[in-house]
Amino acid sequence: MSGSCTPVVLMRILEAQRNLYLKPKDRIIFVLDEGYWDAPIRNLFDRWPYDIETIPAIRRSNQDFWVDQDLVVGKTVAWFMTSFDVSYSPVVEAMRKHGIFVISNPGITPDWIDLISSGMSSKCQYMASLILWAIGEVNSGVMRITARDGTDLGLDIPAQNWKVDAGKRDNTMTCGVFGELSTPPLSGSGRLVLGSGDFLTDPINRVEERIVLDFKNGELVGVSGKLQSEQLLSTLRSTQNPHNHRIGEFTIGLNPARPKEIFRSVVAEKLVNGVHIGIGSPLSMNQNSPDFSRFKFPNYCAGVHIDATKFGATVTFTDSRRNITTLLKRGRLNFNF
Repeated sequence: MSGSCTPVVLMRILEAQRNLYLKPKDRIIFVLDEGYWDAPIRNLFDRWPYDIETIPAIRRSNQDFWVDQDLVVGKTVAWFMTSFDVSYSPVVEAMRKHGIFVISNPGITPDWIDLISSGMSSKCQYMASLILWAIGEVNSGVMRITARDGTDLGLDIPAQNWKVDAGKRDNTMTCGVFGELSTPPLSGSGRLVLGSGDFLTDPINRVEERIVLDFKNGELVGVSGKLQSEQLLSTLRSTQNPHNHRIGEFTIGLNPARPKEIFRSVVAEKLVNGVHIGIGSPLSMNQNSPDFSRFKFPNYCAGVHIDATKFGATVTFTDSRRNITTLLKRGRLNFNF
């Protein structure tokens, strides 16, 4: 696999995550696919009670698999190390609903260490606070993404529903690398154009062609391009789920790391100056949000979640009073709020 970690680098990455997320009284189940059967669990986690479940290789995002439920009982943390992302698989969704904190590591690569190094968590938290102050965390409104390549996508953003993933254990799940300010849009229409330098979830990762994604009323209604666009459609269709084309996420990247090489989408989507749209399973909706009743499908699991990450866009937020705030200007955070 391109970008595979050496044992030393893998140990450094797992140690950094351990120090960020684990509590002294945690009880852990590690779920490892074939690529991670030799992960240094004993070396790093001997202070915590744990069980290990090994599973066959995960060959596509959110592939179905099975975990022995007897090993899950009583656990506070489920730590997945798999070749592809399983964050929105039925097994993981069930664990989160039962209050288990999930760390889902999809295809760990050497660039992870740049994103989770010392000081990055506080920097991400600070950037999130600036953005939320600028737009008003309690405000609903329209997020608009535009670019010279024809991108023009408007998203209906709910009030009081932003989530920050900044290396702290204050959500139900993390993929290990962090740097996201996210919400599930209520709806969205328009066009998102991806090109060289942009990313799509595994197995595509780095985009190498022009891919046009058209949305209407919160659903992906058209995809055009060449080989990679066909690969995207094939991944979505593989679930045969009626919700697999819905917009389930809008995220602003927060992490200021500058890795020399970006191997996978899971890193690209966290980086500052980028935004991404999640297609398929949604982020959770806050039931205390005044817009909760407007969320059409708050609890569905589509069995797939594809992140389309775009750099170089201009992003504005228009609140209910028609105040317009520019958050990104041609791919750079605009701190002149």
